[in-house]
Amino acid sequence: MSADIGSVLKEVEARVTPNEELVAKVERVRDEVFRRLQPLATDFRPELEGSVAKGTWLATDPELDVFMIFPVTTSEDHMVDRVMEVGKAIFDKWEVSYAEHPYIRGWVDGVPIDLVPCYGVSSPSEMRSAVDRTPFHTRFVNQSLSQEQKKDVRILKAFFKGIGVYGAEIKVRGFSGYASEVLIYRFGSFLKLLESVQKWKGKVNLGWNGEPDALAIPDPVDPSRNVTASVSVRSLSTFVAAAGFFLRRPSLRFFWASDEEAEGRLDQVLILITGRPSSIDDILWGEIWKAADSMRKQLTKEGFAVFDVGAYAGRDYVCFAFYLSSRTRAAAYLMEGPPVNMIEDSMKFVDKWSSHGQTLRGPWVGDGRWLVVRALGGDAKDVLESVLKKELKQLALGDFEKQIKRSFQIGWAADLIGGCDEECARVLRSFAGRKERWVWPRAFRWD
Repeated sequence: MSADIGSVLKEVEARVTPNEELVAKVERVRDEVFRRLQPLATDFRPELEGSVAKGTWLATDPELDVFMIFPVTTSEDHMVDRVMEVGKAIFDKWEVSYAEHPYIRGWVDGVPIDLVPCYGVSSPSEMRSAVDRTPFHTRFVNQSLSQEQKKDVRILKAFFKGIGVYGAEIKVRGFSGYASEVLIYRFGSFLKLLESVQKWKGKVNLGWNGEPDALAIPDPVDPSRNVTASVSVRSLSTFVAAAGFFLRRPSLRFFWASDEEAEGRLDQVLILITGRPSSIDDILWGEIWKAADSMRKQLTKEGFAVFDVGAYAGRDYVCFAFYLSSRTRAAAYLMEGPPVNMIEDSMKFVDKWSSHGQTLRGPWVGDGRWLVVRALGGDAKDVLESVLKKELKQLALGDFEKQIKRSFQIGWAADLIGGCDEECARVLRSFAGRKERWVWPRAFRWD
């Protein structure tokens, strides 16, 4: 290990490891929560889970996961009612959050606590909900990882955060905290993991019985489950690239990027602003990516090259962003029709485009498909706006269809960014000038 990597990792460890004062505070909060729970725990067993229970939590993220473990004979309705009742009784400040079951998030002395219901099953094979597996994860990590490896888990989590791939939620589509722990368990240490990752190509399957979307690692406590099922191809690719760069150019930038922002062409970014559906975050972001992909496909179909897609969810609105090669499309382009053996579809295509006002040449038969040269031109804003107003049904926009019917605003980011809130404007500027923060050379200064 080079001195440079050693000094960087030593600094990272010092920053992410909770100091004695913070540990004492979290322990006081833990004890207080369990004190409040004790007289109420008549039909459940409270148990600490998560990164604090495992000793893998980051100094920047003190958070307690307290599970209310119910007998398997408990009805789901009773379990949910009890977590609501108990949470509201023990927390002065609380909010309802949602996963597979609703749960309560509260705060004690500024420390967030998730109060989560689950069933006390005897093995993961008997689980009735996804969270029933969590106590087995806690026990596995505490039994399988050394204190040195837990330090490496903290470093890996900080690395994932720094390169933007930490979190299994749909918004991020990255690596969960437990996935970080399993990776260190599988590879032994942070540096050994990074050395191995450089060799990963395409879809990577490390022994899971199935075909992954990007990466598959079987859960040590439940081998039928893929620990990294949430990881997207982009998140996996980012990890592979960052691992190779860090080993060659070690820097704190991989863990805490500079606040500097790249300057991008906001006039190349087409944005659509519409209402936010009343969905929980994970469902909302699933709908956002689905709608964004549908609009990307429509813009491509209309003759525009879409280089990248992004989105921002505000309190009561959502902003979609599309980075285009050009604001206007070519005067004409070759449009592919259906395969020639699909007779019914071919007849519809020929009937439509034989006398269409935009047809410059064709229809004619090419190599297996019908073809037409179509006259285009036009601004991407006007084209997408027309589709949203006149042909909305042909887009798969899910919950956003109702929002767009009510109202929407479409235009170029350079013109509309002034009307966005501060965080949305920051996201749009970052999207327009997107550059991986950890490769920002600035005269190749890698400190």
